[in-house]
Amino acid sequence: MLYVYFSHPAYNAKFTEIQVKLGIKKTSLASLSDTRWNCRVRNYVAVKLNFKAIVTLLNDEINSSINKDIVQAMDIMTIITKPSFIVNLIILEEVLQIKNILSNQLQKKRCYIRKRCYFN
Repeated sequence: MLYVYFSHPAYNAKFTEIQVKLGIKKTSLASLSDTRWNCRVRNYVAVKLNFKAIVTLLNDEINSSINKDIVQAMDIMTIITKPSFIVNLIILEEVLQIKNILSNQLQKKRCYIRKRCYFN
């Protein structure tokens, strides 16, 4: 839901502006892949690092009330400001980091199912 909202060029440009104003390193949200854990990990990290910028942009959009997407912005804001979202974001990011390490090791050329993997 966040990626779809921020993939719109106008919101992406505003998102970049807010990142600069807040002194946050410019990062963007990427589309998710069903098979690559790497992109999921990157998105969890991006949301965590840019949480303040995301909330600021959504608040600006809601307060301007001239945008046709105000309902979507309000829905996203309601979801991401719940304590359960924030707790899940932190926990799942940690779990996915570990899973990503394992996934990367198993994808190496020198890793065989019947033999042990060579971790270099």
